Amino acid sequence: MPVDPLIRPRSYLPIEKLLDELMNRLAAAGIKVQPSRLAAYRRSFRLVRERAASGYWENASIALKDEQLWNDVYEVYSLEHACSGFSDLSEPGLRARLEKAISGASNLADEKRTGTRDTLFELVMASWLRVGGFKVSLQNSEDVWFEIQGVPCIMECKRIQSISKLKSRIDKASEQLIRQLRAPQNTAMRGFVAVDISKVFMTSYGVLRGGDWKALGNAFSRRLREFAQENMKDLASPSHERIIVVYLFAGSIGLLPDGGFFSLFGGLVVALHENFGCNRRLSLRFRDAVNRPDPRLNV
Repeated sequence: MPVDPLIRPRSYLPIEKLLDELMNRLAAAGIKVQPSRLAAYRRSFRLVRERAASGYWENASIALKDEQLWNDVYEVYSLEHACSGFSDLSEPGLRARLEKAISGASNLADEKRTGTRDTLFELVMASWLRVGGFKVSLQNSEDVWFEIQGVPCIMECKRIQSISKLKSRIDKASEQLIRQLRAPQNTAMRGFVAVDISKVFMTSYGVLRGGDWKALGNAFSRRLREFAQENMKDLASPSHERIIVVYLFAGSIGLLPDGGFFSLFGGLVVALHENFGCNRRLSLRFRDAVNRPDPRLNV
């Protein structure tokens, strides 16, 4: 079961401009962000830039203590990703999930089991699949329904807070998929597991540093591959022959020598059961879609 090495980290506009554009788009769709949450975002972004410019984060252990700051940055970039694949934010199923995603506690430590950040990850995956050219629906019970070359597919999305939870979260997603795959009307359906390891990634590797965005991207890609190789047994654990991909997703922050920073998002495809039916063809098509370069990359 090969690990696909193609990872394309993404970066965007300066984050303050991105935030303004995102809030304007949400407001135009009638989706309101709490003023206190928006103010918290702006405070965090200002502090990130001040600390980056001053060299505060030269010590990696200091950088890791600023979990709330990095969460705010990650959350706004994730919201932008979640919205980018949809021309109409009032699309059935999308609006309700967006409202849920921005309704949770703004303080990371206060979020218990509201699931708001889980919902945000679901929307990021749905958006990436839509941008990749797939028909996508958010109206069903599964996290994401999509179609590849006429084959119905479902995805369950999980976030992990610690490496010890990786296997159990993949197992949970597999159980949810299998219940639907075994239904008599779903004999052609394929299942996908998406796992967001962003928090573990940041805790393990810290803030990335490099001389330019390419160096940051290379560091991001290398560390994601290392994580996959170290945890391949768990990533490749789904045994049902119609669960065909585990998609390892991560977001991180990269700092440049001049104090600038990039948001880095990417993923790695672990293809499963490739010799069964059309699995290999579908997993390759999925890989090509999620690894498509972002046309808005401003570098």
